[in-house]
Amino acid sequence: MNADSPEVTQQPGRSVAAPPARRLQKLRLVNVRFLIGAILVMLAIGGGTMIVSAADDTQGVWSLRTALPRGTQLNSNDLVLVEVQLRDGEDKYVRSDKDVAGKTLSRDVGEGELLPRAALRGPTCGSLVSVPVAPRHLPSTLRRGAHIDVYATSEGGNQSEAEQLLSGVLVQYVTSPGGGAVANSGEWAVGVRVNQDSAKKLIGAVRGKVVDIAVVAAAGSDDDPCASASPDEQKPPDEQTPPASQGN
Repeated sequence: MNADSPEVTQQPGRSVAAPPARRLQKLRLVNVRFLIGAILVMLAIGGGTMIVSAADDTQGVWSLRTALPRGTQLNSNDLVLVEVQLRDGEDKYVRSDKDVAGKTLSRDVGEGELLPRAALRGPTCGSLVSVPVAPRHLPSTLRRGAHIDVYATSEGGNQSEAEQLLSGVLVQYVTSPGGGAVANSGEWAVGVRVNQDSAKKLIGAVRGKVVDIAVVAAAGSDDDPCASASPDEQKPPDEQTPPASQGN
């Protein structure tokens, strides 16, 4: 041993302390992992909350089960409730808390289309008339929403004497024999909505006469009960101008 070198002695029962750098490095690594895990948990909770909030932000509106033309009077079977998010046009469509059964369409509405408020007329126009027709006097393709011409012929008369009662009128319903009151005579019931004059003419003509129906491609206008409605009557009911109150 070199005499100039100091002699290191270790006392019994004491250990030499480890360098602190390695322990601090491990501690920092644990803290970073914990922080990253906490951030991920917070992001997951926040994302779930946003998804739930977005789902709760939907509202129910009416949609149509099938495509229906202008002039159709809606019933409950035509309507389908859908939940949608309407951020910009929530006032454009009819909400599901509104009862629109019995209202009339002012324009064609497609299948699955959300029901626009502007597509509903005000008060229902005209009179709903049930036309009794024998099975052999109407086409098998006759369906609700079709446009038809209605003819009447006197018993024993020939086809050249047929009188055209209605032109291009919209069919509101079709009831087969066995599905309604008219079915007792084995006749179909074809519902049409017409103006008052056409209703009187139709009811008077179908009694004692043979009625024939022809399906046509285009709608007529002479028998449209809403053709002469005022602009205010053709607005949705909640947009109409209320009548002025009269003083005593």
